[in-house]
Amino acid sequence: RQSIHGMMEEENVVRPHQEIASLSFAEKKYLLAVERGDVASVRR
Repeated sequence: RQSIHGMMEEENVVRPHQEIASLSFAEKKYLLAVERGDVASVRR
């Protein structure tokens, strides 16, 4: 679980923040869930 979370954090650092604005609503919800560590909602 921790390794997956670490990978997501690295991705967020690499990609520019402007790209977040072009994400769909579902993708935003997914990223927010990952940041909170809410694995249950991510795996659904």
